Amino acid sequence: MMASHKTSAAAPASRYIAHKQAPLALAALLLAVLPGCFTGNLWDMGRTGAYELIGEEHIEQTVDARLISGHTPSWFLRTHNDPSREPIRDLLMSPRIKAHEAVALMSRPELFEVQSNIVTGECAVRSGVSIEGKATLDLTGRILSTGWRSDVAEQDLSALVRARLNEAMTARLPQALRECGERLTTANIELLFPEAGPAARVTGYVFVDQSNAPLPHPANPAPLRDGAPSYTHRFAHLKACTLFAKLQDGDRERILRIDPDAFWLLSGLTPHQGIAAHRSNWRIDIGMPNGETLSESPTRQLNVNVCVRSYKKPEPPAAVRLVQVVLTPAALLADLLITVPVVVFLMATGALDNVQ
Repeated sequence: MMASHKTSAAAPASRYIAHKQAPLALAALLLAVLPGCFTGNLWDMGRTGAYELIGEEHIEQTVDARLISGHTPSWFLRTHNDPSREPIRDLLMSPRIKAHEAVALMSRPELFEVQSNIVTGECAVRSGVSIEGKATLDLTGRILSTGWRSDVAEQDLSALVRARLNEAMTARLPQALRECGERLTTANIELLFPEAGPAARVTGYVFVDQSNAPLPHPANPAPLRDGAPSYTHRFAHLKACTLFAKLQDGDRERILRIDPDAFWLLSGLTPHQGIAAHRSNWRIDIGMPNGETLSESPTRQLNVNVCVRSYKKPEPPAAVRLVQVVLTPAALLADLLITVPVVVFLMATGALDNVQ
């Protein structure tokens, strides 16, 4: 019984000691792997000037593009002048504004016939790391009016759906549907409904669920307004319902059945020299991150015009290097006597717990 008591009492004590030693071990490990404050600043001395431009490449050609697997539709661009040669640069395009919609448009030829796709951008590479890379993808093409909308007779709609066409209860719709309805009332009629007259306008709409019951349901509470929905969240809502719209075209009134997800993509297009255009913003980097794999989607060709500029920090003079070598032991000693105790104290008191 006594031995058992001593063992059980020693266990918490050992855990307490280990807990107190953990910050010291971690701090020592960090110092061993990374330069400390004094050492790091010492070796950065003489390299604080402006970056020096050491090269500039212009990639202006048609390149093979593959989607990278994952929830974000990033493009991996394999650039080359000649199929038999090694690529000049491998480029990675990561989504920013309207990029998800651009990929969706290019993936749905039944909605939008792409006639041109042009990537323009520039990327700065400093010490081998891509920064400040930005690009735009300009799509032009033709909207195909078959499939995503059709005319329906008013008598084919239920009485409740007909009533909601005049009162959509917009304030109680989920935000993704509410924004889609608002875009419908301001849509470019000439672009989306070219057969209608120039004075045509949408005078009412209603969303219905898969059982053709109008949304929102009477028992549904008013949804929270929590900012703009993400692409995934928005299209999950849009694909789960159908949109009916009343189009007033002069003396004629039409009822249209519309696929909301297709309408959202097409309503982001703008007229451009008799066709439709879409612009999206991307981040562009050099190469593909380690561990990423390409999807099984077919290779797509993009017309690319990207400027890649490479920079490096200026090398310090030989005299500065000599001073750094001479003062390194003193800097390491200062880190051991000052940096490590301060880090250990902050970690032990929990002051670093909330530091991101």
